[in-house]
Amino acid sequence: MDHMGISSIFDINEATQAEARVIKLLSQRSGLSAAEISRLTGLSKSTVARVVEQLRQNGLVVETVRHGESASKRGRPGTILTLNPATGTCVGLLLGPTFIDLTIADVSHAVLLERTIEIEQDYSVEKGLAAVVDLVENAYEETGLARDRLLGVGVAVPGPVDFHTGRVLRSSMVPVWAGTDVRALFASALQTSVFVDNESNCAAIAEMTWGAARGHSEFLYCKLDVGIGGALIVNNQILRGIAGAAGEVGHMIFDPNGPLCRCGNRGCVELYAGWNAVIEPAKGRFGPNVRFHTIAEHAINGDVGCRRLIEDVALVAGRALASVCAVLNPPLIVLGGRQLQAEDILLAPLRESFARHALIKPYEIDTPSMTQIVPGHFRNNRDTALGAVGLVLQNSGQLL
Repeated sequence: MDHMGISSIFDINEATQAEARVIKLLSQRSGLSAAEISRLTGLSKSTVARVVEQLRQNGLVVETVRHGESASKRGRPGTILTLNPATGTCVGLLLGPTFIDLTIADVSHAVLLERTIEIEQDYSVEKGLAAVVDLVENAYEETGLARDRLLGVGVAVPGPVDFHTGRVLRSSMVPVWAGTDVRALFASALQTSVFVDNESNCAAIAEMTWGAARGHSEFLYCKLDVGIGGALIVNNQILRGIAGAAGEVGHMIFDPNGPLCRCGNRGCVELYAGWNAVIEPAKGRFGPNVRFHTIAEHAINGDVGCRRLIEDVALVAGRALASVCAVLNPPLIVLGGRQLQAEDILLAPLRESFARHALIKPYEIDTPSMTQIVPGHFRNNRDTALGAVGLVLQNSGQLL
């Protein structure tokens, strides 16, 4: 049977409202039981059963055994539902300062390919676009995946983005791209739907879809890396703000008389909690080319000086997150970024600083009512391109 395609299921002429709700849910949260679909959509169990059967007959949904169970178990093993992988694939891209990451996944959320290419710093829009087109076309040729089953491309950019237009508003990491209409440019070159967002928002989508925030409808994501990024999720939706700058924890002011930040302000949090705050003081000892992972390794192996450097940035990060929570009070904070190479050193002082500066103290209420701070699922910095795949799936209702 020919597959209808994920886009057509959202066409009111092709699907009922109930079918559209089930498909949209499975595009955002794959691997759910019928009971979970009923609970999350508000549809009755009988309606879900009818809709799932219709979608299964149309080749859009498949059943699999829940991970960890087998048919040899006594009784019927638990089954989960996913979109049919044959329906199509999505591409996620991260436009980094000296690299471009690519991830391909199918609509069942299975990752099929990950690739990274290096590119010169401050690369032009023209060179970046040409590199992306080659990367995507070569990836589909390498895997043998059907190019005409590409449902959409998500693009993550390090800087504020107008999500509705796909225009990069500013970016100190890839400054040449500021003002570029990435959505229109990439959609024309790749001949598919394109969605563009800030890199931290995409990383948060990865944690919500595949990682530590799966099943959570509200949380704060904080990326501890070269800079300090953030994303706010409320009712399963990214809170982007009027200029796409919501969640920029790193550009809260820590000291108004502090050093000049790359954003043009003084004393931003990332100057005290970004990894340059660890690297710069260590250069006198380790040399001008010292990397964060070297300092992290020394700290983990007991070097008290390196440990102190990491603890100091953790204290600032914890204080900044407490300030955010004074306004938002999320139940969960998920930490990401390459500073988690020093997770064993970083987490305890960060949590202590957060508790010290938080409005609600741990001793005032039951511990489960406190904001929980957890490390993210991803450790290889692949979360952002993967989250850009999730960006396509999150907006699958627009693929008409």
